[in-house]
Amino acid sequence: MIPTELRSPLAALILILLAGTAAVGVALHLHGEAVAARQQAERQWAEAHTRLDQLPQRIALVRTLGRHYADLQRRGFVGEARRLDWISALARTQRELELQAVTWRLEPSRPTALPGLTATRMHLSLAPMDPARLGVWLARLDSPGQGLFTVEACDWTLAERPQRMQCTLNWWTWNGGGSAR
Repeated sequence: MIPTELRSPLAALILILLAGTAAVGVALHLHGEAVAARQQAERQWAEAHTRLDQLPQRIALVRTLGRHYADLQRRGFVGEARRLDWISALARTQRELELQAVTWRLEPSRPTALPGLTATRMHLSLAPMDPARLGVWLARLDSPGQGLFTVEACDWTLAERPQRMQCTLNWWTWNGGGSAR
């Protein structure tokens, strides 16, 4: 049993010890946060310094590629997919080459391994068509610059009259927009 005259000083001592312990805990916590904030600021400074060091090379690259970028944008490669332009180009080439039938089906755009680059597969049936005319047709489809495409496959059907060509094209679109680091 604690004598009555010591109870008040002992309670005060315990309260002071608890308050001191709490103050030390808060101080350690604030110190830890300050260290973390300093380390983050140092990392951000190092990144900014690295970007500043790379700035002359990046400016030179932008100047070099700026003309090419504008050309790719005019061709319909940069930005949103211009599906209506692709279909208009098909209709125009159908009229120019006097094709009886051009049917097409577009698949949904799909991302590629390169972030920002998407591919849209287009399945086509062209009639009458033969390999010699196919080269002319592809050149005319590409000439107005409605976008960039590659030919995935073309199959020529001889048995049917008129001769028919089944082709698959991939239309490519760059919507990279990402960070300019």
